[in-house]
Amino acid sequence: MAVAVNGLHWKIGLSLVAIFLAGAGLGWFAGRQAIYARQKAMSRPEFWDGMVLGRMEERLGLTTEQRKSLEPLVRETAQKLQVQRRRAVMEQMQTVKAFYGQVEPHLTDEQRARMERYRQQLRDRPREEMPLLPPRPGGFPGPGPGRGRVPVPPNP
Repeated sequence: MAVAVNGLHWKIGLSLVAIFLAGAGLGWFAGRQAIYARQKAMSRPEFWDGMVLGRMEERLGLTTEQRKSLEPLVRETAQKLQVQRRRAVMEQMQTVKAFYGQVEPHLTDEQRARMERYRQQLRDRPREEMPLLPPRPGGFPGPGPGRGRVPVPPNP
């Protein structure tokens, strides 16, 4: 009987490790999806409208009339920010394109072909898989301390 119990300990330990790893993997995946969903929502002007008006209402105690009078101003500002974001993204894309143009002369024909295949893979990727925020320079992709996180201002 004691032999059967001793033989069971490693199985229990292995089961606990498997459960832990499954939970960690599921948590990692769910966390990435939550971050992606938040980033996607934050990129819409309506999100900014509601967030700003909600915080102003909460922190300043706006009346209904004040909120109604501020809504057009907030909406207009959100639209301006959206235009600025789009312009900034286009400028960034031009900078990256110029970078690749400067890099190409330094590469061999084989390296140019590999780079072009990689760039084509990126272009062919479904839009849903593309990160909304680029990785930090010198950082590693994926979640972790300080990577891929969206800072959220504290609520008093």
